[in-house]
Parts: sequence; C-alpha cells; structure tokens
Amino acid sequence: MSTNFPNIKQLNRNRVFRLIAQSDRLAKQDIAAQLSMSLPTVTQNLNELKSLGLIEENGYFVSGIGRRARAISLIPTSHVGLGLDLTQNHFALVVVDLKGRILKSIRKRLPTANTPEYYRTLSQETEEFIRSAQIPRENILGMGISIPGIVVKNGTVIENSNLLKIDHNFYEIYRQYTDLPYILLNDASASGSAEFHYSTPDSEMVYLFLGNSVGGAVLLNHTMYQGINCRSGEFGHMTLVPGGLRCHCGKTGCADAYCSASVLARYAEDNLELFFKRLENGDPYLSSVFETYLKNLAILINNIRVCLDCDIVIGGYVGAYIGKYLDHLKELVRERLTFAPEDVDFIKPCTLKLESSAVGGALHYINEFVKTI
Repeated sequence: MSTNFPNIKQLNRNRVFRLIAQSDRLAKQDIAAQLSMSLPTVTQNLNELKSLGLIEENGYFVSGIGRRARAISLIPTSHVGLGLDLTQNHFALVVVDLKGRILKSIRKRLPTANTPEYYRTLSQETEEFIRSAQIPRENILGMGISIPGIVVKNGTVIENSNLLKIDHNFYEIYRQYTDLPYILLNDASASGSAEFHYSTPDSEMVYLFLGNSVGGAVLLNHTMYQGINCRSGEFGHMTLVPGGLRCHCGKTGCADAYCSASVLARYAEDNLELFFKRLENGDPYLSSVFETYLKNLAILINNIRVCLDCDIVIGGYVGAYIGKYLDHLKELVRERLTFAPEDVDFIKPCTLKLESSAVGGALHYINEFVKTI
C-alpha cells in the first residue's frame, strides 16, 4: 500500500494542476467539486503547487453571503518552452508558456551551413530572442529543435536530412554554442504534435505536413505512432509519379517533388505568401500551377486515406493557406476516391497555422514537464 502512495499523491497533484491550467481562476471549493476530492486533499495539493511557484492566489470571488472564496490561478510563465525550426533558408523561434500560449515568435532568413558561423549566428539569434521575450532564463525548460529529416536515438542523432547542410552530429556540435537543454525533432512530427495539442482530434488522425518537404504524423489511440525506425508518416516519399521528377532523397516521382510548399514558392521568388497573394489576385499562370498542385495532392490524400482510413488534416506552410481552397480540393479528392461514393469531410484544415514545427518543439518540453508535476 505504501509503495503506491507516492504515485497516487502525484496523480492527484497533477489533476489539480491540469484543472487550474485549463481555467482562468478557480476557487478551492470548485476544484474539490470538479475532481471529487476532499477539501483537505485539495488544500495540500495547492500548497505544494504554490511552493513550486506554479500557482498563486489571484483575488477573491464575489459572494453575497459568507466569506469570499480565494481565486487560484496558474502562473503560466513560471516555466516556458522554446522551439527552434530549421529549414534550408530560414529559422523560426517561438516561446510557449504552460497554458500553451505562443508568447512570441520570429522567422528570419539564414541559409543553413555546416560552419561555425552558422551555429554561432543561431546561438546569438536565440539569445537575442530570449532577451526580447523578457523571459527569465531560469524559467526555460529547454528548446526543441525541429529539422526536415529523420531523427533517432532519443533526439540526439540525425539519421538523414537531405535538405539541410548540417552535420549528422549536429546535436553534439551545437553543444559548443549553447548551454540550453535541447532535443532534435522531425519537423513534420513536431508540427503534428502541435496540431494534436491545439485541436480536438478523434483517437485516430493523420497530419499531412506540406512544408518545404512533405511529411506527416499519425495519431493512433490518442498516441503518436513513431514506427519501428522513427520513420512513420514519411508520406513525401510515397511514389506519386513513377519515373517522374527527382526528389531530394535521390529517387524519382516522390510526392515531395510534387506537393511540397517549395513547388509553389519557386514561382514567386521563393515566397509562399507572395504566391498565394498573386493567386488571389487572379494570376492565370499561377492558377494553372496551383490546379496541377491540387490534383497531385488529391492523389496523395486518397493514397493515405486508403491506407489509414481516418481524418486527414492539411498542415505545414501550405496548410496555413488551404482553407480558401479546401472545397475545390475536396472535389478533386472525391474524383479520386477508391471507395466512392464517400463523404470527403475527412479532409480538414489545420488549427495551428503559425510556425507549427517550432511550436511543437517548444511543447515537447512543456508536455514533459507537466507529466512530472
């Protein structure tokens, strides 16, 4: 009995913390009622959370009779997570608090290079970002670094990253440039985990990441399925056109060569925002380019649907713009559906549109910390 007691105690404390984190202000009596706990148990847990610097008393609730109840609130910036997303020509940084709020984000151009100058610039930009966010350094839990590649060995080794000109031992090399705790993450998986965090998916869902590479994440029974070799969701390397365009992986005809964001951005000075701005202004050539893109995307979506038979969320850089064109995409998918007639409402736009890979990196540390409370 005594062996299980600490686990039960931590479970109760965690339940109290999560309830407070989901609310603006709560009274002790409300916590007891919602969690079916005794007031002494709630009081003990509140005292522990307060001693950890996680909560505070935040005024009183108005009461017509008797004593007014004290309001309890989370201190959301007591601990924060950083996210750093690396792409071929840019980096993005975000900071996320315990409520999952994005406090600040930036995106800047910086071509990747396996050089001390590149690593030093990343470190300097990160330090400046921390200062500008006005977050005490001791409040930072760690930094999740997302990359377009396969990451293994608990986020410490890059097995493959054809798009980035950085060393496979980036994890060890970058230790020379920062004292922050960090972990490496696949960009699509990080983006998918962020989407799962902010949306309310069913137990099964596919996140299709349309960034400068194509990838994804698979949610099974409310859990991210990583695969035996951490390669689950590599939809970008499904063959879409046998013998077609060459992919960065060295093969031909991969979906990545037809459905990545760069396929569109290359027609607008490598600027996806500019592409969609010109598209909305009625550029006929870009309309033709985008129609071809959507037809290829429809084939990819149908292939994924046949394999996994669940909702498919369109995310990544293209996902941020897809909402306006979703109905047309659904019609193109309907024409391709293997098991027609079938409802195409399984195709959904992403909830998180801002630097989702970097946010997923930050949330890694937030979620791991919350488990320990």
